[in-house]
Amino acid sequence: MRKKEYYFLLVCLVLFILCLPMLAQAQGPKKEFIVAQFTFEPGQELKDLTGNFPDLTLVGATVEKGN
Repeated sequence: MRKKEYYFLLVCLVLFILCLPMLAQAQGPKKEFIVAQFTFEPGQELKDLTGNFPDLTLVGATVEKGN
């Protein structure tokens, strides 16, 4: 009787592992989010346009011609 229980649990575990990718897809695609956006355009060189981070502070460097 114990051998049957072992095989039953083993089959359940294998089925669970095989179904994991389907469960992940059922939740829908993962959305990609922009964490930060620095365009280095004149007047906005050091600003994060997403608002997630404070403005950059350059130490010993400058932004010239957007580079």
